[in-house]
Amino acid sequence: MTFLGTGRYEPVAYGFAGKRAETSRYVARALAELLRPRVIRVLATEEAENQHGAGLRESLVGLGGPQPEFVRIPSGKKRSEQLAFFEILKQALRGAEGPVVLDITHGFRAQPFLAAAVVAFLRAVDEPPPEIRVLYGAFEAKTAEGVAPIWDLTYLVELLDWTAALRMLLKTGRAEEAAAETERLGRSLSKAWAEGGRSGPRPELDRLGRALREFGADFETLRTGDLLLGRGPKVPPSTAGLLDALERAHEDVLRHLPPLAAVLDRLRDMVEPLAVRPEHLASPEGLGAVAALARLYLDLGRRLEAAATLREGWVNLGAPPEAARPGSEMIDEAARKAAEKVASAGDVASDPFRAFADVRNDLLHAQYSRRSGTRSPERIRAQLEEWLDRFEDRVRGAGDSPSR
Repeated sequence: MTFLGTGRYEPVAYGFAGKRAETSRYVARALAELLRPRVIRVLATEEAENQHGAGLRESLVGLGGPQPEFVRIPSGKKRSEQLAFFEILKQALRGAEGPVVLDITHGFRAQPFLAAAVVAFLRAVDEPPPEIRVLYGAFEAKTAEGVAPIWDLTYLVELLDWTAALRMLLKTGRAEEAAAETERLGRSLSKAWAEGGRSGPRPELDRLGRALREFGADFETLRTGDLLLGRGPKVPPSTAGLLDALERAHEDVLRHLPPLAAVLDRLRDMVEPLAVRPEHLASPEGLGAVAALARLYLDLGRRLEAAATLREGWVNLGAPPEAARPGSEMIDEAARKAAEKVASAGDVASDPFRAFADVRNDLLHAQYSRRSGTRSPERIRAQLEEWLDRFEDRVRGAGDSPSR
């Protein structure tokens, strides 16, 4: 799928992926020779087809491949025409049978930008989205030998996908899409690196993709021990694993995708307070990590997880180390129950453990409780904010105490 405008196209030899096409005025002719597509669709206004249609058809005759099918588009001078163009290209891409190479070289005025918007829209809405590769013939970037390179710009579209997925992670804690987009973008960058002469070290985002997937799985299922302590001596906490992967990926992102470095910095700021690698969650470092985890859950609107984390964190304030290692087969459940009993014996006004449990149970039972089901969402949020503030104060006090 290619654009055709009304410009004075000059003959040039286009090159792509180590191959060189015969000299032609039209990049579509070069791509037809290099890629051997099954179908060629040309997006053109009536004026553009009248000016260049016959020349493009003639240039394709000798290849023995398909003849171009012209798709009429408006000039795009008015908003209504731009929206009409959006709809035409959207339907054309959706109706394609198989992968599409979208060539934007001869796009006129805002057409390449509008095309990028359509591609981004389809990738965000369609499931699965059409498989689209975006190319641009860089006439002005001719080599000394007179070969104009064709640039693969697909990674820029994938960059938008990655940005949206990382935004979802930062707003909700859901990491599955961010992990998938990271892995896909890593493959795209590695391919571009190989085709572009292998300049510098190979970009590696695989580790970051795996770390995002592991962190997200633990975060969404309240695997507190796996998040903050790890699974035994050989498997680090998934928060620490993600922080390490972010630091390792930072150089690759700065080299290949500098705009996204700031997004990764925000993700690092989110994870860093959790990645302290405590020995157990009754230590000052462990209590601080639990408080940070509860705060993160609450900031992301995950009230049930925040309530559960607060409830267990309050028990940790008086628990021995052997009762504060969630996820470990060696956790002392009897000591844990004893610590819970002590926590629940306090006065609700000064030691609100029972109130934590009440709100947690209210959320768990989905308002099927006559006693507590009348709480409004605003009241639940306000109570959790108040109790989290109290817990953070207690954690700071525990950290200042020499006995701990």
